[in-house]
Amino acid sequence: MLSGVVASSTTKPILQNVKIEVKKDFIELFATDLEIGIRYFIPISDTETIEEGIVIIPESKVEGILRDWIDDTIEIVTEGNICSISGKDSEFTINAESDIDQFPPNPNFSEEGCFEIDQFAFCQLIKRTSFVNITEKVRYILSGISVKIEGNKIEMISTDGRRMSKITDAIDNPLGISSSCIVPVKGLIQLEKVITNELKSFGDAKLKVRIESNRILFKAKNFVYYIQLIDGTYPDCNMFIPKETKLTVNVNVQKLYSAVKRASIVTTDDANFLTFIFNENKLLLKAEVSDVGNAKVVMDVDYDYKEQFEIGFNPDFVKDALNVISSDMVTLEFAEEGKSGVIVEKLGSCTPEECGNFIHVIMPIMLKTEDEDEDEAGYENEDRDEDEYIFV
Repeated sequence: MLSGVVASSTTKPILQNVKIEVKKDFIELFATDLEIGIRYFIPISDTETIEEGIVIIPESKVEGILRDWIDDTIEIVTEGNICSISGKDSEFTINAESDIDQFPPNPNFSEEGCFEIDQFAFCQLIKRTSFVNITEKVRYILSGISVKIEGNKIEMISTDGRRMSKITDAIDNPLGISSSCIVPVKGLIQLEKVITNELKSFGDAKLKVRIESNRILFKAKNFVYYIQLIDGTYPDCNMFIPKETKLTVNVNVQKLYSAVKRASIVTTDDANFLTFIFNENKLLLKAEVSDVGNAKVVMDVDYDYKEQFEIGFNPDFVKDALNVISSDMVTLEFAEEGKSGVIVEKLGSCTPEECGNFIHVIMPIMLKTEDEDEDEAGYENEDRDEDEYIFV
């Protein structure tokens, strides 16, 4: 759990260590790469005799030793800059850092001005936004996720310029805190792993959250976690959610995922798009790649629109969104042919006013006409200008 936080760079070697501090009632482990950090607490039983102290040793060595540890007890003894770790049948000595003051200070969590959210629910917020990952550094600001707190709701938005995820959920906010920030996706992905481990060990519980001027902090039963914020203004992505809908389609998630996956088999990196044709309660997914082949997949769908509707999408974007959805059914919404498509998942049994929906907007691909070559269709090309990304 600490390995995802420890710095991999050798620019500041001290950060490749973990600080182990033994206190009266618990052992505290602290690791950081200065951008994210975690304090993890291990309770100590009353029957053990422990002397308080601090040692800073390489995280990779500690992880290697403890990962396969089978003894019921463990003893950690330090003498000078030598740390001994021993059990019933094994003993290790590791060189420790002699100057503990070089290590960054532990982050303190102040419960003043914080709000609470269910831990599992927060994992779902991260899951449904973090997959929209910037691989092309269009703008550094987009390597983060927008987090907004208002009233009893939290809103998280992510975009890479061609697709956008927005999710809202309920929080406990008795103080009426209003705040917004941009959180690096790297830190949130690692936090999801930490929370998942916490849920396995202690079950579902509340996560306390506090937003400060330059960082966001999280506190649960056995850890405090912080992430340094990104400074800047996130684009107003809400304006790209279509206000009107011409075609609304209810569809089974797994059936749609399977159909898109099968139809995209003949697509390539240079021709990575599917045509979605809705007609008479049928959805035809069609791919035509001249030097590979053709694919057609038909599935039954439910909608009231009487005319044929045709639109093109990158199949990977559709699959990515469907892959993070836990509901059996989703709603597809389309305003016009050539306009963005929207995937909507209703979260639980609550109304949007009480918690909200997961909304994923995908920029369509321009379908080729009879006068165009396949190379002229779509938006996927190396020379694409930044201004052509709709959500920036």
